[in-house]
Amino acid sequence: MCGVVAGSLNDHSTQFRELVNRSLVLMKHRGPDGNGIFLSENNFIGHTLLSIFRIDANDQPVVSNDKRFTISFNGEIFNFNKLADRIGQSSENNYSEAKLILDYYSKYKEKCLDFFDGFFAFVIYDSFEKSFFYARDRLGIKPLYFFYDGSNFLISSEIKVLLSFEINIGLNHEVFDEFLVFGNLSESKTFYHNILNLNPGYYGVFNVADKKNKIFQWWKPFDYLNNDDSKLVYDIGKIESTLISSISEWSQSDVPLSIMQSGGVDSGLINHFLSVSKDVSINAFTLVWDEQESNDEMERAIELCAKTNSSLSFVKTNPKSFIERIEPLTEFLSEPISDLNFVSLDILSSGISKEGFKVAICGEGSDEIFAGYERHLQVSQNFRDDDDIILGNNFLSVNRLNYIHGKVINVITDERRLRMRQYSSLDPINKILMMDQLYFLPGYLKRQDHVGMKSSLEIRTPYLSHKLVELVNGISGEKKILNGELKHILKRISSQYLPKDVVFKKKLRFNAPVSLRNSNLQQFFRKHVNSKSCLSNFFDMSKIEELNSENFQLKPPGHENTLQRFLFLELFLRRFS
Repeated sequence: MCGVVAGSLNDHSTQFRELVNRSLVLMKHRGPDGNGIFLSENNFIGHTLLSIFRIDANDQPVVSNDKRFTISFNGEIFNFNKLADRIGQSSENNYSEAKLILDYYSKYKEKCLDFFDGFFAFVIYDSFEKSFFYARDRLGIKPLYFFYDGSNFLISSEIKVLLSFEINIGLNHEVFDEFLVFGNLSESKTFYHNILNLNPGYYGVFNVADKKNKIFQWWKPFDYLNNDDSKLVYDIGKIESTLISSISEWSQSDVPLSIMQSGGVDSGLINHFLSVSKDVSINAFTLVWDEQESNDEMERAIELCAKTNSSLSFVKTNPKSFIERIEPLTEFLSEPISDLNFVSLDILSSGISKEGFKVAICGEGSDEIFAGYERHLQVSQNFRDDDDIILGNNFLSVNRLNYIHGKVINVITDERRLRMRQYSSLDPINKILMMDQLYFLPGYLKRQDHVGMKSSLEIRTPYLSHKLVELVNGISGEKKILNGELKHILKRISSQYLPKDVVFKKKLRFNAPVSLRNSNLQQFFRKHVNSKSCLSNFFDMSKIEELNSENFQLKPPGHENTLQRFLFLELFLRRFS
């Protein structure tokens, strides 16, 4: 896991190297083990290094033997040894993943991406053609943002690095309603004009000479759905073996591993298969609250770790310190957080990192692949048209915004409707999962990367191995939710290895026992969301206050989701507007 920055600027001033050096300082958390810069006229590539694999062969940027290509690479290629052998190379003699990518790109150009199994974001500068090639992994596990104004081009792992180049960028107010409803933005949008998010499964080419920047899609999540009755039949053994293989491959590391342990199926199954395949005890971590009495989630985590002889450590927090993290986390991300799980993950990641770990494995992505959310069942049973599937249970948030604006608003973007039309042949459950994989999941993965790397922690998600995703995406939705049972396929596998009360219990997550009904967060909310707020330039604050007052009278979750996002948006506006 590393930090990437590159670009081509018209202003080739004496401060050019200083700007690049400053960008690397801003990304030191992504790569505390080293950094490097490549400069060629007004074109550059910078890199910060976090050593996980082949520790003695990881210095970047890497220049090809013929001096034509230079690369900065962030991520892991888990089939590295196989691909190296394929071209007569070896993991010995300082041959690294970055060098492997350069060799494959030199031979196959953009088709090289099809060979790589893992997660990645990288940029390559071609000194002959004077162009940048940049790409992102299939599911969007590794982030990549770019600034392009028709002339200048910058690209980086983090938005704040782009902002450090003192380019003229304004906030994109048009995305506020979409964020408040969905908690994520469609396609490549960000909260800034001229800063875009390279979509998962896409690559781009920027030509320095003509200043053209072109974007292409190289992978689609649901191109693997069977078109006949065979989709109703699946090989449970093949799914299990693919999952085991994914967990084994994604746990490769030259440094000690840890696991983010809940009391549920996803992390429990990972822990089980790791304990079977590894000769050492797995170090597991879970988040708990000071002075909290033991609960079902904690007891199940203890039970799962005892079954696998894992060492379980508790990372503790309390409401006061939890809330104190929200503002600095917003500033660090240069975007608003979408829910309090950002803060939970921040505390857990920090606790794991302080124990000396650089890698943590988690169960993120399982629900979006195997259909594990209650809303998957609810929406699939009650939808009337594609707009209902796009909105899901967010129609309540739309109603609140309609009230606040005093008019009916449209938050279903053309991009979301276009995606739905492209996958019109999918069954309702797979349509929901498709929307999750395109929009909801990338937002969560962005959280995993940015929040984990804040503590120099690489968080891995083996359920998102593309081989497993493609296999499961090819199965009919009615097999994923069978007779009302969510995540039926994964539960069939899990029931062979995990306690039944873990497999079939109601889903729980790393949720924070902090809400606007509690005095600490309510005081924090009122301090920031009031008539003097930056929000007042866009919203009727008296109506937001009405929703806040009404929230106390409603059965949870009430208006909690929308109100918290107003808070998070306000904190962002105060810092970045």
